[in-house]
Amino acid sequence: MATKRLFFIDALRAFAILMMLQGHFVSGLLANEYRDKSNWIYATWEYFRGNTAPVFFTVTGFVFIYLLLKKQDPEYIKQRIKKGVKRALQVLFWAYFLRFNLQMLIGYGYTEFMRVDVLNCIAISLLLLIGIYKLFQKFHLRFLQNFFLLLGIVIFMFEPWHEQLHFDFLPTFLQNYIDMNTHSIFTIFPWFGYVCIGAFLGIFFITNKIEKYTKTAWMLIVYGALLMFASSPLFEFLFEETGISLFNGIAINNYLFIRLGNVFVTVAIIMLLERFLKNKTFLLIGQKTLTVYIVHFVILYGSWFGLSLYRFLFNSLNPWAVTIGAIIFMALVCYLTLNMPEYKVAAIKFIKSKMSPKLKRRLAKIRTKTFL
Repeated sequence: MATKRLFFIDALRAFAILMMLQGHFVSGLLANEYRDKSNWIYATWEYFRGNTAPVFFTVTGFVFIYLLLKKQDPEYIKQRIKKGVKRALQVLFWAYFLRFNLQMLIGYGYTEFMRVDVLNCIAISLLLLIGIYKLFQKFHLRFLQNFFLLLGIVIFMFEPWHEQLHFDFLPTFLQNYIDMNTHSIFTIFPWFGYVCIGAFLGIFFITNKIEKYTKTAWMLIVYGALLMFASSPLFEFLFEETGISLFNGIAINNYLFIRLGNVFVTVAIIMLLERFLKNKTFLLIGQKTLTVYIVHFVILYGSWFGLSLYRFLFNSLNPWAVTIGAIIFMALVCYLTLNMPEYKVAAIKFIKSKMSPKLKRRLAKIRTKTFL
């Protein structure tokens, strides 16, 4: 099956990562007195900021499954699975390494280190996708497509019950991944639901051989609008007709389905605008989201040493300052990310220049033995 690169996915990831950069900057540095939800500018910003994580998780599922299954060749799929496991472990490593702080050496910061954030959730989600595929690899692609859709919907629907569950009997390390009542930001459930919906879309693109996006984009807009405006009334109706409290719980706090509608509309808009979003630099940012995240985390939160923008400017800037600062911050992070390869080469050359000839020979022997 001939496939082409889906540029709109890179554009979507670039858009999402830029929204994450400005969102984290503004939410952390804007002074509290300016957080006025009656102000339409702030209210609009806050609403759209809530789209970033759902878009990211959905795109994660889409990209991984699309790349895994776009060629029905066993050897290709085997290599994609190996690459996926390696990527998941790499993301999981950075998830914990970025939260490591030297204060932990004297007994502080352990709770923050164990907290599950977006990278942890993405890493485990990739492993779950691989596990689900291995479980159903003998089935037709359309079965897998529908399974992912159903699983995503079920995860969303049972969120009110899941929120009431406590997993205190589990070790803290595991509890933080599934207990919504811990300090974790992104537990596996319900956020894995978006990854499943993304996986469904990825297989949908494969099975329907979608190359022209107009029809699909408008379909997503229609379904997105229904999720945003009709899902809550639907669950209210189901509660009134059946008396099942779960439906009432969903209707009261229906953020998952509404945000899924936002995701569908966002994806559709990017698809329709794809031909205008093929700037190489912009698309390259979308291909380097992990590096962007790492660079932004170190600058904004401080990671290992605690020296960060949050430490010195937390909740202290006015709207004008935070707007200008966010633009500069996004530009700086993107610049550092895109030039990272050059910095690596320069760093390696510098380190080599400081090595003694004897140490260089030893390292060369180690590399030779490893290669052999």
